[in-house]
Amino acid sequence: MDADRPTVIRTSDAASNPEQADAVHDLVAAGANPIVVATRNPYDLSTMPDVGTYLTTYDDTPPRSRPWPTCWSAAASLPVSFR
Repeated sequence: MDADRPTVIRTSDAASNPEQADAVHDLVAAGANPIVVATRNPYDLSTMPDVGTYLTTYDDTPPRSRPWPTCWSAAASLPVSFR
């Protein structure tokens, strides 16, 4: 494995499906630099603490099939501030 070339791994409820976490552990042990994308819940990370890069979602709902209308604008605020 080439640690300079990350491998992207998608997990879905790895806490209940240990074979997913085992596959990630095997990659890390082989010298890979996996980027794990949890597509169902954020708790997958608890099963693979040796992963350095981790992205999570809270749902595996399919993406929108149509773009947002241009007349809509997205406005939101974060519950934290950045300095």
